[in-house]
Amino acid sequence: MNFHVLCRFLGLIVGMLALAMALCFAVDCIDFERGAINSRTGNGISCLITTVVAMILVMIGRKASGLDIMRREALAIVGLGWVAAAAFGSLPFMLCDNPLTFSQAFFEAMSGFTTTGSTVISRLADYPHSILFWRALMHWIGGLGILVLFVALLAILGVSGKRSLVGNESSLNLGDSSMARLKDLATRLFVVYCGLTLACWMGLWGIGALLHDARIDLFETLLYAFATVSTGGFAPQDSSVNYFDSAAVEAFLIVFMILSSLSMLLLINIATGRKDQRAGRTEAKWFLGLLAAATILGTADLWIRGHETGWQAFREVVFPVVSMGSSTGFGTSDYDQWPIFARCLLLMVMVVGGCTGSTAGGIKVIRVVVAVKLISQEIIKAFRPNQVFSLKLDGRVVDADARQRILLYLAMVAFLILVSMIVISLLEPSINDFGTLLGTVVATFFNMGPGFGAVGPTEHFGALHPATLTFLSLLMLLGRLEIFVVLALFSPTLWKRY
Repeated sequence: MNFHVLCRFLGLIVGMLALAMALCFAVDCIDFERGAINSRTGNGISCLITTVVAMILVMIGRKASGLDIMRREALAIVGLGWVAAAAFGSLPFMLCDNPLTFSQAFFEAMSGFTTTGSTVISRLADYPHSILFWRALMHWIGGLGILVLFVALLAILGVSGKRSLVGNESSLNLGDSSMARLKDLATRLFVVYCGLTLACWMGLWGIGALLHDARIDLFETLLYAFATVSTGGFAPQDSSVNYFDSAAVEAFLIVFMILSSLSMLLLINIATGRKDQRAGRTEAKWFLGLLAAATILGTADLWIRGHETGWQAFREVVFPVVSMGSSTGFGTSDYDQWPIFARCLLLMVMVVGGCTGSTAGGIKVIRVVVAVKLISQEIIKAFRPNQVFSLKLDGRVVDADARQRILLYLAMVAFLILVSMIVISLLEPSINDFGTLLGTVVATFFNMGPGFGAVGPTEHFGALHPATLTFLSLLMLLGRLEIFVVLALFSPTLWKRY
């Protein structure tokens, strides 16, 4: 392990966080001038501490310029980068007027940067605008923006091994990219990401202007744009999107949650008119089909059981299905009150999640597609054992190594869910229903936000034991970085100096 490279990278990442905290301090200054509640002292101290630590790390790693990044450093930078972001990102929550404990603040920050959206805060109205802004900004940074950050840092240091570093970030599979230059790809990603954010922001604000709704102002819509495009789900109100009670707002957010759950490479190809590039199309079709099927069946379930009229049932079902299927986690209704069949459908879309190359969580649609095709082939082999199959997606053959990695990942997910449920049942003996236990694991491991039962859409995670919150923070990181990068950090071999 080359610790000079590691310290320099971590120092630059922490320095970027300090700049982000300075924006929160600016929001505080505006609120101070207006006489509103603010957290200038807390955010100022947080920014100062983060800046000093960043400078120390950069000084320690000043000899790293021009050195190559090996796979060890790549894994350590990615894994520790997220941990450092959550650790320093927790400072504003601990130093504000309504401080959180360290375990609560770390959980909230990890939830923000991993775009999970689970929260320990019960009354958001008690917090200043700067804290609400920080929660949403963490989402935006922790979405695809952090991938562009890694590429920018590589360019600053002038090191090689670019694919080793950014290839370990689960929001984009760069190995599938046909573009030769990684910097050019990062630029395109950043443009699309910012473009979606700006379009979502201005669109929401325009809806507020058309409806003459003073609650939909520029600041509120900016926070919702950050949370939507990053598929994070930190809303500035306890009631989330239900605060607006507007079908127009819900429909608009549905469109952007779906767009943000599709592969960014697919969006780039569509935006640039590259019709010859088919990457992501099959996965997008399966994703949209899954959302449509879950919505139709869930609506029918509520309607047949007499819970709602046809339109009311559709409106109550479609937003949570898209919100949870995209792993955004916005809420408009208490789905814990749905019939068991509709809740099972929602659990299914939560586990599957969005598309590879997006900011969405879950196991990703592409893995489900491959698994379904492999199962279909094995069924046929039961009565045609000599038949030879090839598995293709978007015109490209999925080789044996890729198939093996997918199956191994799915097996690891099932194992970790089981182990996590056992661990939480030991840490939280007060949890006495299976729905809450399962919902706690699924909500955090798959970066969903709310779960079921005591951590459902109308509840929060604040009552959990500090040890449980720490363990759930690890689950969020495992889900975001897709297990192996995080587990590698616990290997002594990784840290041997050379």
